[in-house]
Amino acid sequence: MEKDEKSVRQKLVKNFAIVFIVVLLVLTFFSNTIMNYSLPEVATVPVGSGSVSQKVRCQGTVEVSHDTEITVSGKRKVKEVLVENGDQVKKDQVIMTFEAGEEDSELKTEQEALDKMEKEYAISLEEKTGVDYTDDLQDIENARRELEDARTELAQARNDANSQSAAKNEVARLTGEIKTKNDELDQLTIEAGNYPSIESYYEYVAKQSDLESAIETAEAELENLTDETAIELKKAEIANLKGELAEVKSQLEAIAPVPEINKKIEEKKTEIENLNAALEEAKGKTGEGDVDIVKAAEDKVRTAEQTLDQKQREFEKKKKDDIISAKKEAITDEQTLKELEEQRKKVEKLKKQSDRTEIKSPADGIITGLSVTKGDEVSEETTIANIQLASGGYELSAFVTKTESKALRVGNEAEVENAWGMEVTATVKSIKADPSNPNQSSIVKFEIKGEAMPGETLQLSVGDKTGRYDTVVPNNAVKEDSDGKFVLVVKVKGTPLGNRYYVKKVKVEVPARDTANSAISGDVTEWDNVVTNASKLLDNGQQVRLTEKQ
Repeated sequence: MEKDEKSVRQKLVKNFAIVFIVVLLVLTFFSNTIMNYSLPEVATVPVGSGSVSQKVRCQGTVEVSHDTEITVSGKRKVKEVLVENGDQVKKDQVIMTFEAGEEDSELKTEQEALDKMEKEYAISLEEKTGVDYTDDLQDIENARRELEDARTELAQARNDANSQSAAKNEVARLTGEIKTKNDELDQLTIEAGNYPSIESYYEYVAKQSDLESAIETAEAELENLTDETAIELKKAEIANLKGELAEVKSQLEAIAPVPEINKKIEEKKTEIENLNAALEEAKGKTGEGDVDIVKAAEDKVRTAEQTLDQKQREFEKKKKDDIISAKKEAITDEQTLKELEEQRKKVEKLKKQSDRTEIKSPADGIITGLSVTKGDEVSEETTIANIQLASGGYELSAFVTKTESKALRVGNEAEVENAWGMEVTATVKSIKADPSNPNQSSIVKFEIKGEAMPGETLQLSVGDKTGRYDTVVPNNAVKEDSDGKFVLVVKVKGTPLGNRYYVKKVKVEVPARDTANSAISGDVTEWDNVVTNASKLLDNGQQVRLTEKQ
């Protein structure tokens, strides 16, 4: 009996242990499954060998080269234009004058550098002396912003006034041209009065045609006649018809100018009608020129300038007082003060230079592409004209992405892919940001030589030749942070419940890159798997799960 009870207890313990292990395995399985689905999901590709082409492909239209661009630094208002398109100019010849008072870009940059140095020095003084310049600096910044806003309003007011003035000038010009055209129409009408109407002219034309047909018919009938009397009568008829025809031709010759005069009259009426339509449109743009708005905007700018100047002078005085106190305590940084003084002198020198009121031709040549007139506002670095040099030649402009432009250098030789049977060369002449989309695209200008002609479209490829590399990955596998470029390599760790995947951050260099792939070098080998996409941001050593497609 005791033995049976012992056996029962052993069976119960055994069963309990089996149940416990099963439950433990089930819970472990489900916990791992749940954990896996909570992990970041990543897509990977194996690292492999391959080719990377640095070539950039683009196309453009051949045009006459404008070797030198004329630009201005800072905003300017044109006072007078002294040349026209097509004029030949000599080096240092004055071609345009400006109204004084605008600040150029170099002055703005150096002023910002001075402001930064002063701010940093003020912070240094604050740390040393406990003086707080936060409110003073904020007041100066607010005054500077108000001045910028006032200048923007003034520019807009001047533009509005210039537009109205231009419209009024256009009205005057069109009015004069319409009067001239009407006078010309009157002369044509008087001239037309010396001749029969156009209807009469065409009646004579029709009569001539009828007589010619009648003569042709009579002559054909004459050939078939045998009776002498009938023949004589037909000949008389033909003679009469020819007499009438000669008379009609004589009339037509006398009134021959009628069609041309009438044509000119109709053309002149059409011209007058078009000019009247343009006149009405120009009248709609004249508006009421409000000089008070411009004057108010100018007053606002002057007030803002005075406020900013006052704030800066007050701040300078406060700093000088604090500097005197700081010197007494022997904590003044002499080197910083020296650099500040040099920067102030530099800014003052540029302020004097910023009063330049003329622009000169940088070289001998012919003015082309002149795009401004008296009273126009020109922006910083805007091309206002070009100078075509005597040795100009041809050029071509093409758009490329910002990334592609980084692979190009001035002087690169381009391959002309569609120059079949022609000897054409293309060389990178300049690389500039696209003004309409400076953060995304660039304009590459090529010098074209050989058999190309203006108006032709050329397809170009430029850049380094294609190279083969042992470790190549898609571009989206290469990441970058403050430490430089890196890839995330997937590492596998075996466990009793299956493989677990971790990412390892590996620093790499990118010796070559094209629009699709990057060649990399670093602690990466062929057939390593790198992450291309992830469902969330990843940290070095983080556990991940692979996409189900993999």
